[in-house]
Amino acid sequence: MTLENLANTAEVIGVIAVVASLLFVGRQIRETNRDARSQSRQAIINTFSDLTYELTHHIDLIEIVSAGIDDWNSLSNMEKTRFENIMGRYLMNIEKGRLMFEDGVLDQPTFDGIANFMLQCLMMPGGKTWFDQSVWPSPELRSYLNARLTDEASLPRPWDEAIPFWAALAKERKGGSP
Repeated sequence: MTLENLANTAEVIGVIAVVASLLFVGRQIRETNRDARSQSRQAIINTFSDLTYELTHHIDLIEIVSAGIDDWNSLSNMEKTRFENIMGRYLMNIEKGRLMFEDGVLDQPTFDGIANFMLQCLMMPGGKTWFDQSVWPSPELRSYLNARLTDEASLPRPWDEAIPFWAALAKERKGGSP
């Protein structure tokens, strides 16, 4: 074998090694991105779970949220403040999900799913009144939620149908039967 043949063989082996390493790096990047997306989905789900868990430890907040979604104007100023704070936290987490979606870390079905609870609230008279007056959502999130509200095919079941026992709390508070 001549020196030229050895050089050609070494060059071919070098090209194969470069291609193999590029394939390996590409595979590692895909796996890392998949893991990041999975962790991001789990983190946002955990955040909503934590908020819901917090509500279960503050029964008065559950009553305020249910009453406010039903009839925002029936709340006292203190109750409106507490309602605004808890719903604002939900909106901030949905905003986090929107940013993760825009960055390609969160997929569309997951993002739409995390927004569904808020949409269920906004489909109710009190929720809509609150949202129209709220300063919380960014213009981009407000636009997304308003677009979803006008697209009946993308809407979840209304709050009073999806979780009727919460809606019954608002009626009980008003002195009516659940």
